[in-house]
Amino acid sequence: IKLSDKTRMSKRKFFKSLREVPNEAVTLGIANILDARKVLLIAFGKAKAQAVGDALNKRASERVPASALQLNRSVRFVVDKSAASKLDVFNETKQDTKLKYSCFDVKAR
Repeated sequence: IKLSDKTRMSKRKFFKSLREVPNEAVTLGIANILDARKVLLIAFGKAKAQAVGDALNKRASERVPASALQLNRSVRFVVDKSAASKLDVFNETKQDTKLKYSCFDVKAR
C-alpha cells in the first residue's frame, strides 16, 4: 500500500531523513494472520496500551480487530509494562526486577 504523507512524517523519527522513509508498506488482513502457524505481536510504550488492552480484555469482536488474535492458538504477545498497563490482569512471567518485557500467551476461550 502507498503510505500517506502523515504516516511518513510520523515515522521520520526512525530515519535520518524523510527521503529514507518508505513510500509503501506491506499489510496483512486478519484472515491471513489467523491462518499463521505462529503469531508474535510486539508492543512497546503507553501509546499501545489501549490497543493491547482492547485485544485481550474482552471476547473476540469485530469491533476490535486485534481481539481476533485470541482465536489463533499460537499467539504470543510481548509487551513492556507501559503497553500492558491497560490489561485487566497483569501477569509477569518472572518476578525479576531486571525484566523489561512480559510475555502473555493467549489461549482460545
